[in-house]
Amino acid sequence: MSRKLSRKAPYAVLLILLCLIALMEALHPFPSFRLATFILAFLALAGMASLLRGKLRDGLIVLASLALGLSMIEATATILETKVSPAIITQGLSVLRPDIGWGPEHAGRFHAERTDPKSGIPIYSADYTIDSNLLRETRSVETGPTIAFFGDSFTFGEGLNDADTLPQVFADLLGRKQRVLNLAFYAYGPQQFLAELKTGRFDGVIGAQPRLFIFMTAPWHAARTACKLSWAAHLPRYALENGQLALKGDCYEGLNLWLREWLGNMAS
Repeated sequence: MSRKLSRKAPYAVLLILLCLIALMEALHPFPSFRLATFILAFLALAGMASLLRGKLRDGLIVLASLALGLSMIEATATILETKVSPAIITQGLSVLRPDIGWGPEHAGRFHAERTDPKSGIPIYSADYTIDSNLLRETRSVETGPTIAFFGDSFTFGEGLNDADTLPQVFADLLGRKQRVLNLAFYAYGPQQFLAELKTGRFDGVIGAQPRLFIFMTAPWHAARTACKLSWAAHLPRYALENGQLALKGDCYEGLNLWLREWLGNMAS
């Protein structure tokens, strides 16, 4: 009985290693999960090589060596990687949404804060109020021709409380006598502005006779419209077709999307 168990033990260990690899890739349980995947892959391949003979063993030794090399490269990159402190945000502020890529999941009050990773000094601590239309709250009159702001996190007011956003300051300067909306959001670009207009997503809240559209843009938005950013996978992609702009889906889809996200999760 003990001999049978000892013979089965290597296979059980291999099964555990493969399950752990699948767990790492499915759940992304911690920031350096890809390094753990490479190390586990090396152990699994080395274990399989030890159980085989001939050319199969030689091939697995080569693969195990590659996995070990990737582990060393990824470990070095993880150590040398510039640490950026991510913003800590209440869950639900940003989720995937069709046509525009992402946006708030529901109305409510969301807290966001960020600290300097080296000194631990707070950079900002703010509360964002998302109204029933899934827009950043701007206090102004509720009726009348609309002045609508579009744009990215600068216009949305990342790191600012509701009272300090650009659209709110604009409304305050008008004595809150004009209806002002803030349709901006994190990492939005010109294509979201276009998508919101073409799909009529906010036609109901804007109203039939808007007074003014203000779109805040910048040179770096060109990389967003060209789908040239590592995080641009779910941005809407437009292309010229017979002289007209046509929506072509997201920046990356299918295998291309999977490969880009897989590479994006590597420190190296």
